[in-house]
Amino acid sequence: MHLLHGRFSWALINRFALALTVSPLLTPIVSRRLQLRISTITRVVKGIAIPIWGSIGIIVILILFKVDVGPLLAGVGLIVWPSL
Repeated sequence: MHLLHGRFSWALINRFALALTVSPLLTPIVSRRLQLRISTITRVVKGIAIPIWGSIGIIVILILFKVDVGPLLAGVGLIVWPSL
């Protein structure tokens, strides 16, 4: 399942990057610079997507095993409890 989410994320990121770089109005120099920038950004986003999917997977597995994940999420700072 993890591979499916990773591949789907990569395909979605690649499609979005391609849509940004294809434009008949750009000159070749500007187009090349834009491609390099988008390539860099997509690599960063892809590098972030895999750990996020992995973390979500681990949390879901813990929930399926009836583990209370509230304290775990609060401990890593994902849940901010309102101060009353």
